[in-house]
Amino acid sequence: MKVLGGVLIITRHLNAAERKQIATLRRQFRISRIRPGAYVIRERWNTLTPQQQLHTRIAAEALCQPELTVIGRSAAALLGLATPTHHPTTLPIELGSESSTCRLRPPPRPLKDQLRAETPLPVRTRKLPASHRTRSLLMRTEFGDLRVSSPADMCAELALWCPLNEAVVGIESALRHQDISMRKVAELLRDRHGKPAAEEALSLVTRFSESPRESELKIRMWEAGLPAPYQQVEIINDLGMVLGRVDFMFACGLIVEYDGAEKYHLNGNSRQSMTTEQVLYAERVREKLLQNEGFVVFRVDASSFRSDLFLLQIQEILERLRASPLGISPSRWRAGGLAWSND
Repeated sequence: MKVLGGVLIITRHLNAAERKQIATLRRQFRISRIRPGAYVIRERWNTLTPQQQLHTRIAAEALCQPELTVIGRSAAALLGLATPTHHPTTLPIELGSESSTCRLRPPPRPLKDQLRAETPLPVRTRKLPASHRTRSLLMRTEFGDLRVSSPADMCAELALWCPLNEAVVGIESALRHQDISMRKVAELLRDRHGKPAAEEALSLVTRFSESPRESELKIRMWEAGLPAPYQQVEIINDLGMVLGRVDFMFACGLIVEYDGAEKYHLNGNSRQSMTTEQVLYAERVREKLLQNEGFVVFRVDASSFRSDLFLLQIQEILERLRASPLGISPSRWRAGGLAWSND
């Protein structure tokens, strides 16, 4: 009997002897059903992270229904794309085909041998546009090859079906890891139900966000009605030297940076030999250099991000700088581009 990924058993092609073995393992509480026709080895399942368990669930659904394609947020999960802070883990698994009808299958009633954590997730089946399958890809996983949406289709699906913050965070994460044409994504929205909301999400997508939290910070500023800042801005001194690159900068000279843990976890090539204390010190030195050049630096951390106070503070600083401009020359900075489209 084949165990996929060291944890998953699919019963579709088991012979009579192997099915008897399944029954024995269930009586011994060594395996549990996660959906009809799919079981997991309990001992191994309990060692998996929530993300690994989700991948196993998605694979189980796809392998039991090979005529369907893994789409939307489920395809994004298999690719390891980022999700917003406090993202729920009980959302439906998404599958589809060009001949499917749109429906949401609730999870079946748990069996006696199912642990609470192993209760099946609901499954949403969607009807896909013509030619979707011809663009889809076979993704190699530890469970075998799974058919998933193409990167461009997946981005279009996130924009169409997900809340705005989930769509933007996921699509920008995809852009950091894959070469995706946003023009192609926009074309795939043509004549799709939900296109206006999807286009609103795409108007917030850029290639400049370097982390999920930067994406979320951008969304919060947009929702607050702030003007579009520039993203990934290099600050230049009088000698033409680059003093540093900042997350966001308003044209008036207000710099906004997200102080996330990832910034100090030594993942940059230039910081691999530095301690956390050295990285913190370097950040403060950089901040002082920026302030000495006349810029105003405002930092948002995980604590302040949980409230709307930081948005009011940014608005107050912007109003103050409009009344008393800093007089910073455009030659003192260069940017990747605006954080969102003003169209």
